[in-house]
Amino acid sequence: MSKHTQKMIASVLAVTLTTTGVVFASDPEMTGTPQLELKVQPTKWVVVEGAEVFFDFLTGTILEVAPSITCLNIPSLINGVAVTSIYNTAFKDCTKLTSVTIPSSIIEIGAGAFSGCSALESVDIQSGVVTIGAGAFSGCSSLGEIIIPDSVTSVGAGTFYDCSSLANVQLPNSITEIKAATFIYCTSLTSVEIPGTVTEIGTAAFNGCSNLVDITIPNSVVEIGSAAFNGCSSLTTISIPTSVAEIGSAAFMHCSNLISVQISNTNIASINSTTFKGCPNVEITSLFS
Repeated sequence: MSKHTQKMIASVLAVTLTTTGVVFASDPEMTGTPQLELKVQPTKWVVVEGAEVFFDFLTGTILEVAPSITCLNIPSLINGVAVTSIYNTAFKDCTKLTSVTIPSSIIEIGAGAFSGCSALESVDIQSGVVTIGAGAFSGCSSLGEIIIPDSVTSVGAGTFYDCSSLANVQLPNSITEIKAATFIYCTSLTSVEIPGTVTEIGTAAFNGCSNLVDITIPNSVVEIGSAAFNGCSSLTTISIPTSVAEIGSAAFMHCSNLISVQISNTNIASINSTTFKGCPNVEITSLFS
């Protein structure tokens, strides 16, 4: 075979292998001898159970999904790589998504991960998830129920913002704070059991939950933030335990049907004038006893 023919064959092979992700590399000790080197793509689109997923193979992170996705049982492995996190806004505005299962391999659900998924009805979060980012499920207006496993230690601010169909929620016994605006405008929420590990109910945490009729504040809570229960117009009674040392301004403002409040803690220095503003029939008993 002539040298000219050899060069032509080598050129064709080089082009072919490069387009399939394999390139030539030179060995410094074997000058002129081509070596094969696999070019690894750290991120690429893959098909998972019929859904297109943009996946980072270096970090095990779902970065994005095709907006046409309708449901997804996220696997623990994608092409042999463990799936460990869902990136910020990865499923944002997937308005056709109705259900998703999040496996135990995933540690973190990023901020706004499922925000705006207005058709999302079912979310199965399996034990293993540690962090749920801010606004992760905000605007999921069809979501009726959520169970958060005890592996979760942090639920971000505004996580369920404007989840207007959310009627039932189970919070884990592993969180210490209900953060700002966590359940703001969850107008279908009727009752919530706050775990005995929670020390702070954040600003506007339940603001605008107009159908909330039953809430028990456990003895672990030290602070109730500003506007925490503002606009909870279906609340009729509330008992504030001795552990609470601070009640923020407008905390129970516009709870228009609130008639009975029991506060018993000498550590509370004062009650802001707006705390019970707009509660025309409220009677406060055992104050500072």
